[in-house]
Amino acid sequence: MYTQGYTKMDFTNEKVKDLNEVINKTKAEADIMKENTKKLLNQVLVEEKEASNVAASAKETEGRANIVLAEAEEVRKEADVAYAKAIPALENAKTAVENLKVEFINEFKSFSKPNEKALDVCIACN
Repeated sequence: MYTQGYTKMDFTNEKVKDLNEVINKTKAEADIMKENTKKLLNQVLVEEKEASNVAASAKETEGRANIVLAEAEEVRKEADVAYAKAIPALENAKTAVENLKVEFINEFKSFSKPNEKALDVCIACN
């Protein structure tokens, strides 16, 4: 009568012992996972900070680039205005060259001392 009870107790104790081993093993694995999770979280925080710094630097660089772009646009507008003013002068010079006659060149060659503006034109053409 008692033997059957002792047998069940021994069986139950074996099962409890086995379950405690499983629990201890699982707890050890969980502790390792917990430590690995901590490490990963710390790594994520570090990388998040680095990413934030990179984003701030990119934002600053974008701001400087926008300033340079605005300055370049202003220079382009000034150049467009200067170009628009130069086109009529270029067309006038082209027309003058097309109408240049040999006798005008010979007359210029005959001057012992040409005036300053004429010399400037010769230097510009050379």
